[in-house]
Amino acid sequence: MGRKLGILILSKPESPDLETIQGLCQAAMDIGVEVEVFVMGDAVYDLLNYQLGTMARKGAKVSFCAANVTERGIDLESSALAGFEEGSQYSLACIVESSDRFLAFT
Repeated sequence: MGRKLGILILSKPESPDLETIQGLCQAAMDIGVEVEVFVMGDAVYDLLNYQLGTMARKGAKVSFCAANVTERGIDLESSALAGFEEGSQYSLACIVESSDRFLAFT
């Protein structure tokens, strides 16, 4: 079984965390580590940012809390969410459980 890095993004969109996370994801994937990212809270606005889409296209699995997206007025059917997986707090719990290492950016 391969190694897996789980990442929770909860930080506000104006935070510099997304650039750090992108670098961590790339470095992990470069050495064959599976990467799974979960986005919730105000960080769901980052789903509209190109950086998360880039991570997903490069192989990171990116999912988000559907309740948080809806609460913030983002349409779940929006094409901006293409490539991301709709999830819940249960999804986050599964990521935590299955990860060898888990990082939270709050």
